[in-house]
Amino acid sequence: MQQLPIYMRAGVAHVWLLNPLLRTLEMLRLEQGHWIVAATHGGEEEVVSVEPFAAVPMELSRVWPG
Repeated sequence: MQQLPIYMRAGVAHVWLLNPLLRTLEMLRLEQGHWIVAATHGGEEEVVSVEPFAAVPMELSRVWPG
């Protein structure tokens, strides 16, 4: 993803990558100058908690089209 180096320079600590076709959500966390995949959600999961908003449950069905 071309934007990740820009986000890193700007000090963005978390990035969510959503794939509506595969219905997956990957959460990347910036650690010591590298992006790591900190969580992957999808499949049959309906409600997830994702950093940095882990205190707020998110319904994945509201994210995916149709």
